[in-house]
Amino acid sequence: MDGEILETFYVGSKGSPIQIRIYDKGKETKKQGTEERWLLIWFIEDSKDVWRIEAQIRRPILKQFHINTIDNLIKQKADLWKYVTADWFSLRYPDDDNSSRRTIHEFWLKVQGCVDLFGSQEGSKRHYEKKKA
Repeated sequence: MDGEILETFYVGSKGSPIQIRIYDKGKETKKQGTEERWLLIWFIEDSKDVWRIEAQIRRPILKQFHINTIDNLIKQKADLWKYVTADWFSLRYPDDDNSSRRTIHEFWLKVQGCVDLFGSQEGSKRHYEKKKA
């Protein structure tokens, strides 16, 4: 946080099988002096409110999705995005005591909607042994 302004948000520790990083990419490009180049790439005039969402998915999770080759990854990338942004993590409003019933934030709905950019979904699921509570 920079005062009241969110700059970077991490979900999962550095060694976690899955980690999400959400950060202000526009602010980063200004700090690095690369804003002009990125504005041309993004086809926009102002880098204010340009956010980047990164998902780091380590080998154990890929194995659970039966992803063992680059071809597997290419075919299943939409399923991975859906899993990470819908099943594993979501940003929600605090509008219900039951967190699973809370309304998904509009920003996160757009993030989830990016699944269409990854091609067709294959229906891949994560397969793992559920440990007892």
